[in-house]
Amino acid sequence: MARNPPAVFFRKSSASVSQLEKGQYYESKSYPTFTSTGPRLALLDAEDFPRLSELRLRLWVSTAHRRSGRGGGERTCRWSCLYLEGTPVNTEVMSRSADGMERGSGSLPLDAGAHLPSGREGRVPGDDTAARAETLAATLAGGSAENRVLTASDGVRLHYLRWSSGRSQTWAVVIFLHGIASHGGWFGETAADLNKQGVAVYGPDRRGSGRSGGPRGHLARYGRALEDVEEVVRLVSAQHRGTPVFLAASSWAAKLAVVYAGRRPTPLSGLMLLGPGLLARVNLSPWQRVRVVVGHLITPKACLPIPLTPELYTANPPYLDFIRADPLRLLEATAQFFWETARLDRRRRRASSSLNLPLLVLQGEDDKMMDVPKTRRWFARLGVGDKTYQAYPGAGHTLDFEPDRARYVADMLAWMSARAAPGSVQPASGGR
Repeated sequence: MARNPPAVFFRKSSASVSQLEKGQYYESKSYPTFTSTGPRLALLDAEDFPRLSELRLRLWVSTAHRRSGRGGGERTCRWSCLYLEGTPVNTEVMSRSADGMERGSGSLPLDAGAHLPSGREGRVPGDDTAARAETLAATLAGGSAENRVLTASDGVRLHYLRWSSGRSQTWAVVIFLHGIASHGGWFGETAADLNKQGVAVYGPDRRGSGRSGGPRGHLARYGRALEDVEEVVRLVSAQHRGTPVFLAASSWAAKLAVVYAGRRPTPLSGLMLLGPGLLARVNLSPWQRVRVVVGHLITPKACLPIPLTPELYTANPPYLDFIRADPLRLLEATAQFFWETARLDRRRRRASSSLNLPLLVLQGEDDKMMDVPKTRRWFARLGVGDKTYQAYPGAGHTLDFEPDRARYVADMLAWMSARAAPGSVQPASGGR
């Protein structure tokens, strides 16, 4: 630790001080019983200060997670903090030390928030519910993957997860692009399933999301996001020369992937859209849309809440609990982000006519976030020669969070296998 390190002090934690938007445990008044477990001093490095906005309070009753709250960024953070010898700087991905802790964090591991209480913190003997939840959270935080960083052409550090197939020869590679509020770790279980069948998987975090650098929840221009995808694709293709590379875009990222594939198909072997966020049923309120139109010109980094609740992603209880407690989940985005999303969507409509890559669209019929009939009509109008649409009865928006992913994973494997280069090593027959 450097001499005179930056530090942050919390002076008290009554409910009147720990005001958390949309996550308040009590009404706006002080309750004597809502107190801290004791004062804590955290010694931070200068680059750690921007991460203070990601601090969360989580309430546990025995082993049951009840509530979560977060500071919510520089505009809404209401922690009582004293900064010494340090000023916030542009956020960057923190390094992981040998014990898995973020350098300088003092208490938060790289997958902070994914860890649930240990046995000595109240787990009931014989009750493995908390253990299963802890395993799920660790997997979806990328616990089974390598954490890597790609420095983008503009200097921003982009975090990505890499799941290696573990085989001497990989027959395909998948690059997963995540949705508006999630991160690459959400593909953890699906990535493990694909790994078992000889497929290498990459899950980059979009800039400003997950563990990537850049202002939180911000996108200055959608062209920069396309450039980031291009840099990731180039990196992966260089690491797997001669191996088919497939781009798999979930939810919001489907807009990005369609535009990218429409103008830069090489060196991709195919495009997969998973619960594509092309025609949404959920949107900002009229007043919030006015704020976006005006705000992107006047206060482009002003934040608005992302209008997505956990129930819109899935109805599967363990995954609902994970989403609610996930500290990397993005709850707000800037006016500029929403404005650029609208611009990207307009570009997507034009780019759809330029698609010529093999296309696979997988969608849950009970998707509450997207308009399934309109998505089917969009697909039917595409002039792509090699296109496949598959719907799953009873499934929700995030297919990776369904109770049984066997058919979903098998459909991806079969589709990729049929389009892989001749002579590549194919998945084991009957494997799922």
